Amino acid sequence: MKYWDPKPGEYADIDSRAKFRVRLAEVLALANKCLARTPGDPALASIARQLEAMTRNTANDRDPTETERRGISAGVIAVRELRGSPDNDVAKLDDAIHAVVTFYSDWPEDSVAAALAVGGRQ
Repeated sequence: MKYWDPKPGEYADIDSRAKFRVRLAEVLALANKCLARTPGDPALASIARQLEAMTRNTANDRDPTETERRGISAGVIAVRELRGSPDNDVAKLDDAIHAVVTFYSDWPEDSVAAALAVGGRQ
């Protein structure tokens, strides 16, 4: 069940599941970089764990289950805990995570993702 219809641009430049996996790896690397600087930060630790779960759930071209997709709250945590951070990497993480989480939650077919990505075909 979809909770909302995605709007053009919500996936940023993620126009396919393959591109999603690339962006997910980049966002996870950034989250781990931030967490390494502040290892006790519970928000960053939760975000990193959820990104790792997303990576496992989509490895080897696997489709995540609806339960797995609905169990991710990293975007909400980022808004609540990271938004407005003066740390440049944390601010980048906050900016980058939302498209990845939205794509994962929706898990669109490549044709839909291509139409909704920034610069995508419509």
